[in-house]
Amino acid sequence: MVAHAYLYDTVGSFTIFDAPGAGTDADEGTGTASVIGLNSAGQLTGLFIDSNGVLHSYVRNPDGKAATYEAPGAGTAPGQGTNSAGINQQGIVIGFAFDSNTVAHGYERAANGTFTTITISASGKAAGQGTFPQGINTAAGVTGYYIDGNSLAHGFVREAVGTSTRFDVAGAGSDSGQGTFPLTINAAGEITGYILDSSGAAHGFVLSR
Repeated sequence: MVAHAYLYDTVGSFTIFDAPGAGTDADEGTGTASVIGLNSAGQLTGLFIDSNGVLHSYVRNPDGKAATYEAPGAGTAPGQGTNSAGINQQGIVIGFAFDSNTVAHGYERAANGTFTTITISASGKAAGQGTFPQGINTAAGVTGYYIDGNSLAHGFVREAVGTSTRFDVAGAGSDSGQGTFPLTINAAGEITGYILDSSGAAHGFVLSR
């Protein structure tokens, strides 16, 4: 099954598209990041998997032109590479890249293509661990989660000035694979996401600051 991205506009028409370089075999192709991967200007961001199983990201403008990009330090083996997670009204994209050891490193990509690394110091250094930005608001506030050395997830919020605050939501489990998983942040700084409790059950949350 090959993935293809689509855009559904306000008049009810679909546009199906593929990013340049997307693979054409099973489990390859083009995907959009999520509903937060589209801004009010009509720009969207997403990822694609090439014929070697490597992740790459792109930004697609309203005119249909797509620009692909790689985050600094992204690995080039299957399952590694660059993953986008969201785009705000200014065209700033956030996401994460898996390096050559499959450790995740967060990034912020400005509209002019320059990168800023987002790294939470308590992030683990083993495969599957690291920093995973998930959402960005109009003020360039970023939220997401990091996986520590015990493979436990914790939330973070990063202000536009670069300062980060870590947090755990009450009821989050403390075993491997459990914890706090923030996903979105709105203009007021409210954060939504979910936790996995000690039984592995998911519970949503809204965090007001």
